[in-house]
Amino acid sequence: MSDPVQLAMYGHRFGLFLRSGSSGSEIWVDRVQRAEPTFNYPTTPYYELGRVGPIGVTQDPADYRLVVEENMHNSEIDFCLAGKNPSPSGAQSYNLGDLLGKDNTGYVIGRNDAGTIDKELELTGLRIAEVQWQFTIRDAIRQMWTLVGRQGQWYTSGFPHGSWGTVDDVSPGGIHGKEARIWFTSGSSATTREFRLQSFTIRSAFPNVQVRELGRRALVGTVSDSPETTVDFDILTADDQPLGKLFQSSGSGWDLGNPSAVFHAYIRVFDPDVAEATSVVKMFRLENVRVTTGTPTRAQVRNLATSRYSLRITKESTVDSGGVVISNRNDL
Repeated sequence: MSDPVQLAMYGHRFGLFLRSGSSGSEIWVDRVQRAEPTFNYPTTPYYELGRVGPIGVTQDPADYRLVVEENMHNSEIDFCLAGKNPSPSGAQSYNLGDLLGKDNTGYVIGRNDAGTIDKELELTGLRIAEVQWQFTIRDAIRQMWTLVGRQGQWYTSGFPHGSWGTVDDVSPGGIHGKEARIWFTSGSSATTREFRLQSFTIRSAFPNVQVRELGRRALVGTVSDSPETTVDFDILTADDQPLGKLFQSSGSGWDLGNPSAVFHAYIRVFDPDVAEATSVVKMFRLENVRVTTGTPTRAQVRNLATSRYSLRITKESTVDSGGVVISNRNDL
């Protein structure tokens, strides 16, 4: 091989297209912070008596994975993967159940210093494996999607895409955690809002199985099972919150051995470019959550005391939703 012409490539030389196999919609994914495609050949070495080293290996069909991390700015990627209109003119929602059974295709595309496309990686048969939403202070709210696929192809010519995507100059560049408010009950009264939250992470994992068959060198495909959703949050230890929501009263306080009945949690993410808390960009409803683990307080020298709790969705109220419903409006 000859010495490459290119010295190296920064991330701004790459971009990402996603295509929904169910709706046929294709989007140029904006605000991407990381696109990481990987493949793995399960490899088995073989040995024999009388020989020190291996005598060979066999390799099963490769499995592929695509991790996409983006700064939350709208719901375009969500809607695309759920088989919805990625750019609706009005209110639209989806739920975790909509992500199941959808085959998608991902294209990581690259261009050289002259702006000419010179490489493209295509991953097909992508199905959902995990999605995370991460809310933190003084940082952008992140969405991370993990998809598992069936086949991969690296193009050096005959590219599936002959041009760069159309960039979004309208949506926010990012939305910080200060624009997110959380309620651990139904309704939106300020008296039910949770305060002093420092971080909040929603993780929905879709257990998946790779389908193989005798006589085929590629995967048949991947099937994903019902999602399991957990919620972790850190909060400054202040007054008694959120003990009054997570546990039942003991008469003189809160009985940590007696968790409260299930309740809904709501998250509203507001537009950072308008008046505070007036225009919802994204809204989550987490149905029937209940506390599972907790650190009631973590006291440290010369630092603020914090509390940490984990919740999980115990059942869905919206049929076939997986217990998580998301909208681009304040309508849940």
